[in-house]
Amino acid sequence: MARILIIDDDTTSRILMSRVLEGAGHQIESADDGAIALQQLGIGQASPARPEGPPPDLILLDIHMPGMDGYDTCSALKSEERFKDVPVIFLSSLSDTDDKVRAFSAGVVDYVTKPFQRQEVIARVETHLRLARLQSQLEERYEQLKDLEDMRDLLTHMIVHDLRSPLTGIVTSLELLSMDIAPLGEESEEDMSRALNSARTLTRMITTLLDVNKMESGEMPVERKPGDLGATARTAVESLAGLVSGREVTVEGSAAADFDPELIERVAANLVSNALKYSPEDGAVSVRVSNGVRARIEVRDQGPGVPEQYRDMIFEKFAQIKAKQEGVKLASTGLGLTFCKLAVEAHDGRIGVDSVAQEGSTFWFEL
Repeated sequence: MARILIIDDDTTSRILMSRVLEGAGHQIESADDGAIALQQLGIGQASPARPEGPPPDLILLDIHMPGMDGYDTCSALKSEERFKDVPVIFLSSLSDTDDKVRAFSAGVVDYVTKPFQRQEVIARVETHLRLARLQSQLEERYEQLKDLEDMRDLLTHMIVHDLRSPLTGIVTSLELLSMDIAPLGEESEEDMSRALNSARTLTRMITTLLDVNKMESGEMPVERKPGDLGATARTAVESLAGLVSGREVTVEGSAAADFDPELIERVAANLVSNALKYSPEDGAVSVRVSNGVRARIEVRDQGPGVPEQYRDMIFEKFAQIKAKQEGVKLASTGLGLTFCKLAVEAHDGRIGVDSVAQEGSTFWFEL
């Protein structure tokens, strides 16, 4: 059973419609004027002061009524948050296309032509009641899924945040051991170096995950100041001393821009790190900084390239999962490129990749 409100100044029509719908098992309320109906629903200053009850499940509304016509009544209903999702069906003897277009523009979902046929009225009413119920269920499921996703993200954030402290302790202990311990054999030194590099990599991954979460929620401030992108790119390469050692990495050019030096240095370092990871040991990596309409940094590698269908996906949060399911390994380290995209877009910039299979890729961003 649904609650249906009939608004029609024609008493005979209103009574007949009520009987038809009551016979179909619905609860009927009625009003013979648009203004009176709005009062009954608690809309407008002239409405009686009473607690807001649930809105009707569906409204049948006559177009031509004295005073407030159906168009104005429907507009008033749809302007109220409580009633914006209530389906409204117009009752009309009009057949002109312009009137129908105006009716749908006002927010109606359907219309019944007078004189109406009993089976048609029941069919149209049942159809829109069913659609409204399905829409309501869909929105409810969406909210449930959103709540679950928020809880999952919160739990992941808490776990990752708690992991960072013991991992920082491991890195510190390994660094102290590498400095204080007596000279080790070559094999032991290699083991110590691998352990330290792995711990540092995990620390960077955890920091990136936490920062991506901050940037998505708008909690990471962007502090812009005038600077030289060329100098920032060189600092980024220097910060990768362990990776760069023994490799051919060049940086050329300069460009003035307003940017957050810490964030953009991390973007450049991420792109250079990826280029080194996916280039052959004897492959060169070049960083080019230029100043055209926008300041631009390009990081060119000699890796396997990125397939065309993945060049937009590669910056998405879950690109690695999608690609792995499809048997493709992307030139990305977890959330590193996602962080780059968010950081560049926080500067109102853009980021992308140009690539040729087996000839390398050029990752670039502009500010």
